[in-house]
Amino acid sequence: HRNEIVASIYKEVCRLISLGEKLGDIQIIAPINNGEQGVININQFIQAQLLEGNIRREFEMIDTGFYNHNYKFYTGDKVIQLVNNTSKSIVNGDIGYIVGVLSAEGQLDSVSGIDEEFELLEVEQLIVNFDGRDVLYRKEDLQELALAYCFTVHKSQGSEFPNVILPISRNYLMLMN
Repeated sequence: HRNEIVASIYKEVCRLISLGEKLGDIQIIAPINNGEQGVININQFIQAQLLEGNIRREFEMIDTGFYNHNYKFYTGDKVIQLVNNTSKSIVNGDIGYIVGVLSAEGQLDSVSGIDEEFELLEVEQLIVNFDGRDVLYRKEDLQELALAYCFTVHKSQGSEFPNVILPISRNYLMLMN
């Protein structure tokens, strides 16, 4: 059952954290994006559980019709870059963490120190930290990002993670051989 499998994944994440593992060192991998045990649903469930009891400023993704993940982003979220972006020096598959939001009024909502120069910008932006480097995303750039608590086996190829959770489900039957 969908809820049991996805809830079991979250319980395992909590168990690993209770053993001293960092959330960033735990990667959930699934074979497909859509469906009950797909990447999108798992990401939304994990995010909701992590947000429960915490007040975080919401930053909604613009629906571009090209990448339609229907994700809402919050400070603290783990995200993945979906395409190469040479102007930002970020490549497909880079993993980062949302560290703040720059509002249209120029107010900064952040979980880390950001240079004051960002406060002068008038456009609402998301601030994502990739390996110690802060990168700004305008709303129209958000189709380049997705939540990364879970991503596909395809996206994970060539990567190494200290802890991997891989759900096995009959929903993936056509991919198992």
